[in-house]
Amino acid sequence: MKRLLLLLALGFATATQTMATEIQDLDRRYDQYTWLTTHNAFNVGFGGNQNRSIPEQLGDGVRGLMIDIHDDNGRAIVCHSCYTGGPYFADVLGKQIVPFLHANPEAVVMIHLDDFASRETLHREFDNVPGLAPLTFNPDTWKTDQWPTLRQMIATGQRLLIFDIPKNTQTNTGDYETPDGNVHVMAGDEATVENYWSLGLTQWMHDFSCYSRWKPRIPLTTGTVAWEDKSWNRLFVMNQFHGVAFTADAKFDNSMEALMDRFENYCFPAAGRKPNYVAIDRYDIGDGKAFVKALNEGTIGPREH
Repeated sequence: MKRLLLLLALGFATATQTMATEIQDLDRRYDQYTWLTTHNAFNVGFGGNQNRSIPEQLGDGVRGLMIDIHDDNGRAIVCHSCYTGGPYFADVLGKQIVPFLHANPEAVVMIHLDDFASRETLHREFDNVPGLAPLTFNPDTWKTDQWPTLRQMIATGQRLLIFDIPKNTQTNTGDYETPDGNVHVMAGDEATVENYWSLGLTQWMHDFSCYSRWKPRIPLTTGTVAWEDKSWNRLFVMNQFHGVAFTADAKFDNSMEALMDRFENYCFPAAGRKPNYVAIDRYDIGDGKAFVKALNEGTIGPREH
């Protein structure tokens, strides 16, 4: 009944993704918001995880981008399970993400890197992105007891959070000196908790259990970041997608019914918090926007203060 009433209250606008996702209240801490996030944001088109390009995603209100990068002859290319043929990461940053941030001065964006590149290669990409450094978020510059508010982040210009999940033995986190200043990369497993990424391979497989991607090392209930002198809350990434992206899967996985069921009956009990990032495939299908909006407005779930 609660789900039915919510859909009625939203005027069924969720089905067509017409609801705005703009945040009106800028004075909550960053960890008190939920952001629509695209799994394999770069993997667009036939057989891809998304139907629309990264600039279109950002224009539609997506604020979290999951991106894979691989080494290719000394450059980092953006692709999924491949080693040739993708665009340079510097071009994705410099031609798609940075221009959007410059054109939208109140937008705050997160990049979640699945990183197969070397530190030297990643540094080379950052060197080739004019204007990137002043935008990147660096927790070391904040002397606050908790995450800064959205308004504070906007005021300082630190509006691009880069989290790195390394896929090799070399860590790529920390500071990178570039011609425009310092680019800071945060370790995803030090600042976030994240449930295991797959519901199953296809739409006929549904493992709704919500357990840590890094089980048992980092339980979903882990409270604070692993940063020295910081007691900030960890950010919770709630993954809601199948191993292979199909439209039929997205219609079910991204429905209000499925998202609320996963949140209320599995992920909230497991993590003890609402998600900060809701990661989905084919974000333009279903009710992902409306679900995130309802969490931010307190229509569903707990609203933190």
